[in-house]
Parts: sequence; structure tokens; C-alpha cells
Amino acid sequence: MNETEILWKQYDQHITTYKFYLDMLIKLMTMYFAVSGAMLSFYFTKTEISDAKLALYLPWLMSIGLFVFFSVGAYLSTITREDVFNIRDKLDLEVSPELGILTILLGIFSVVTLLCAIGLGYVLWFQ
Repeated sequence: MNETEILWKQYDQHITTYKFYLDMLIKLMTMYFAVSGAMLSFYFTKTEISDAKLALYLPWLMSIGLFVFFSVGAYLSTITREDVFNIRDKLDLEVSPELGILTILLGIFSVVTLLCAIGLGYVLWFQ
């Protein structure tokens, strides 16, 4: 395999991985909001049960975990974006897919999950 073929394979792998990450990001956030909504709905309809508040620990822990995961992912996606642009330049391509969208979405969802964690923490410890 010559260098050009290797670069094309790397380029293709980056784009395929990017599409997979974008798909997984949307699925993860859908699951997160479904679980959080279900647990919050349960808690607010069963406030007379003293242990109902324990149901909020799952979405709170998910919020913290996803915040860290998305923050690290946003940072690492900038490295991948730079690598794709370097490969584009070596292959003399005029354009390449804009991978910055993934970075922006990861940043937005990172902030959203942090705010949800703060809100859930407030409900858990101050109500």
C-alpha cells in the first residue's frame, strides 16, 4: 500500500467514526432525557414516599458522568478535526467535512448535563 492509499483509509476511518460518534451522541442524550424525565416524574408524583428521592440519584450520577465524558470528548474531537484537515491537505482536497459540529454539540450537551446535575443536586439535597 502506498502512502496515498493509507491516507485515504485514515480519512475514511475518521469520517466513519465521526458519523458514529454523532449518532451515539444523539442516542445518549435521548436516553439521558428519557431516564431523567421518568425519574423526575416518579419523584414528583410520589413525594409522600420518603425513599422516592433515591430515584434521583441515577439521573444525577448520569449527569455527572456525561458531563465529564462530553467535556473530554469535546477536547479530543478538536485533535481529530485537526488530523482530518492535515490529511485533506496531504491529499490535495479542497474541502473536507466540518467536524467542528461534533465539538460544538459535545460542548452544548456538556453544559446542559452540568446544569441538570446542579438542578438535580438542588432537588436531592435542598428540598
